[in-house]
Amino acid sequence: MKKIFCKRTVLAPFFILSVLLSFSALAQSQNHLKSYPLESWELQFQSSFFNSTANYLSTGDSYQNLTKDNYYRLTLFDVGIRKIFSSKWSLGFSNQIAAGESQTLSLKRTNSAVTQSKFFSDFVVFDGKFNFILEPFVTYPWVRNDLTTDAMAISEGAIELGSLVRLQTSFAKVRWGLFSGFNYRDQGRSSLVPYGTAAEVKLGSVLLGGEISGYRSIGFDKNTSSDTDRVNWSNRVNAGSYKFYSVNPSSLESRFWTTFLVDPRFWLKIGAGMTLNGSSTASGWEAFGQIQWRFKTSDTAVRASSEVQRFRADTEDGVDQNLFHPTSEYSESPKKLKSVLQDELDQTEAAQKIPRGERRP
Repeated sequence: MKKIFCKRTVLAPFFILSVLLSFSALAQSQNHLKSYPLESWELQFQSSFFNSTANYLSTGDSYQNLTKDNYYRLTLFDVGIRKIFSSKWSLGFSNQIAAGESQTLSLKRTNSAVTQSKFFSDFVVFDGKFNFILEPFVTYPWVRNDLTTDAMAISEGAIELGSLVRLQTSFAKVRWGLFSGFNYRDQGRSSLVPYGTAAEVKLGSVLLGGEISGYRSIGFDKNTSSDTDRVNWSNRVNAGSYKFYSVNPSSLESRFWTTFLVDPRFWLKIGAGMTLNGSSTASGWEAFGQIQWRFKTSDTAVRASSEVQRFRADTEDGVDQNLFHPTSEYSESPKKLKSVLQDELDQTEAAQKIPRGERRP
């Protein structure tokens, strides 16, 4: 028999002990703080693992355990690249691969596929003490959810079109930001309003950070008045989990991470997070890791470096190369050099028998 628990979430002031340089938004752990190193590329690899044994109900502020021994697990792999054209804008692209497993008392289901591709850009609309950044995006699903099949759900399976608006600033070794936006989804799904705050602080070569983020549904799903089909489908293929394809979902989550700056161009991030509250969504925890590499492709810099490496002085032109090296008697000190020069001048004047009173000053 399922047990229902009521849970009231109290949000304390968000305080972070620690910061980064990172970024591009990928998968479940997004980089909500942007940077713009000139003429750079950012290549990013990320993996995350999510585990759930409960759901937040449609009423909100309450959750329900899955049937005994049921669970839902999802592993995501993301690879993305971001090209920074100037200090004010960039373009990016990412692909996602997902692998999932749902377990009931009598049956285990698995599924894996390339699930979606995402195109995005970001523009610095206002650059000052606070940066105002606009980030439009479009997500195209390679896998759709279908109530008539028994395939486990490993993505939302909807075309998404929207934009994020970011406000960020930095002071001393701390970077902080807020974000919100709008996310339209096709197939009669409810649209979403994402929101959150993120902060990071730099401690030597280690960056510590965290965020509280979430989303709420606006508008209504086409199945709002009757979600029985969706619930039955989730019970059949996802062990009862509301992770994907639920009616009018909302969620509030927290994440914390540590970033190791292995090199100014290469860093490693590891972190974890959990669901704090929600409605019509899965409750669980996640762990993630991320590798990011930044590199430049400035043709001018490459050519200049190449020319310097190819340069070699011509020492076989018939000229005595010893003339270009200081002799030992002239290389010891300025005072000795002055003394030597004065002695040579005296010897020259004596040889020409120039009266001392007619010497040149």
